[in-house]
This record gives sequence, structure tokens and C-alpha cells, in this order.
Amino acid sequence: MKLRNVSLLSMAVGLMVACGGPVPEDGAEAATQEAELTTCGYVSGPESYNSAEEACEMARHFAPNFCSGLGGVQSINRFCLYTDGPPWQASVRVCCNQ
Repeated sequence: MKLRNVSLLSMAVGLMVACGGPVPEDGAEAATQEAELTTCGYVSGPESYNSAEEACEMARHFAPNFCSGLGGVQSINRFCLYTDGPPWQASVRVCCNQ
């Protein structure tokens, strides 16, 4: 029984060494990592449109509203995802500063 416990303990230590051990809980490092996090999402226009171009344009127009309470827009992806239409609907990926 004791040999089994020793065996399990040595296996656990071996896994910790192989996997890099436990993550240190450094408050400053955690705060830095949290500050680097951003909120991203897909935004679409509120309606359907007559062309894919119009649908993408309106999605880009409404993208900043998504980030209004999150520190403003960090980036808006230049690629637009749209449905086969008509009617057309589209969305763009937007990331905020927070």
C-alpha cells in the first residue's frame, strides 16, 4: 500500500516537472495579462439589404456601437461575412480596447 502511494507521488512529481509545474500566482503578471485582454464580437446591420456590399457597409457602420462602453474600437476586420441573398445580411468582427 505504501509502495503504491510512493509510486503515485513520484508519477505526480514527474508530470509536474514534465508539464512545467504549477503556475505561479504573481499578482502583477495576472494584472498585466488581464489588461491585455480584449473583447471581440461579430456585428451586423439591423436589417437585410439589397446587396452584399450594402450589407457589409452597414455592418461596418454599426461596429463601433458594439465597443461604445468598452473603451472604443481597437480593430475592425476588413473581411465581411455575408449570406446568400437577396435579401442580404452581413457581419464583421470587431475588437474593443477592453
